[in-house]
Order: sequence, then C-alpha cells, then structure tokens
Amino acid sequence: MVFVGVGCASVKLNTQVPAGFDLSGQWILVPELSDETPDPRKLRARSERKELKHRKVLSKERAQVGSLLFMTHDFPVLLAERMDIEQNADSMGIEYDRGGYRDVSWGKRTRELWDVYSGWEQGNLVIISQGHNAKTKETMRLENDGRLLVVAVEVDADGEKVSVTRVFRRL
Repeated sequence: MVFVGVGCASVKLNTQVPAGFDLSGQWILVPELSDETPDPRKLRARSERKELKHRKVLSKERAQVGSLLFMTHDFPVLLAERMDIEQNADSMGIEYDRGGYRDVSWGKRTRELWDVYSGWEQGNLVIISQGHNAKTKETMRLENDGRLLVVAVEVDADGEKVSVTRVFRRL
C-alpha cells in the first residue's frame, strides 16, 4: 500500500493490481458516450483573461498563470480516438493514436513538472498528478465485463476546475 498526501486530504492507493483489472489491448473512443475535449483556444482565452486580472502580481507568478493549457498536452487521453495499452504487474504503457506515448508506474514518480501517484482505489486505477498551481486526478474504470474503459479526468488549475469523461471500447 502507498499512502499519498494530496492537498489536505490523504488518499490511500494500493499498488497491487486487482485480480481481473487488465487494460492490455486496443481501445477505440466511443464518441456518443464521451464528453467533448476542451478547446485549447478557449482554455488559452480563459487563461489570458485571468492573467489580465493579475497584472500587479510578480512576474514569476504571472508566468505560472495559464496552467489549464497543459491539459491536452500532458493528458493526451483527452484528444485520443484510439489507445494501445500494455500492462504488467508494476506499470503500463499507453500509445495514443496521435503519436504520444505514456509510461505509468504504480506508486510515486516524477514526470516532467509533475509528481505522479498511481494505484488502485475502490477497484479503479487512479493517477494523481500534482504540479505547481495545478492538480489532476485521472480515474480509469472498467465496465461491461472489461469491454468498456471509462476515463474521468478532473483538473484543478488556476482556481478553475474542468472535468472530462472519455469512454473507450476494447477491440
């Protein structure tokens, strides 16, 4: 077991893969069951409006405004229409149709500007990413006897919250 501190709350993530939880395989997006991907242009406009409100803030802090823009870059599942996943006892690799690749190891890791905590909570894979001024929680759950993968992404950045759910069908 790994105990992960997130903000004021403590999250308990188990690093042992639950029996029957296997994401290995090819997955294709089910658009009619999925939310629309946030438009990066609209996110940029929101961030720019927020930056204008903070003109008196130190330049270092001003540079940190706009972290909502990382969403589609750092979390390619939001744009993916297809994923190929390989999973083993201590990690998984995800290849996205748009050319991106992501390694996820169970436990705590550092990835670029993020501290990443991965493990299971109530039978679902949970990936919590914390960076300066932003926190993201991805929850992956299998449904329909493992034929559907529901990925819920919750982002809390710059005082704003964005939630997106994407649903994939196993091929």
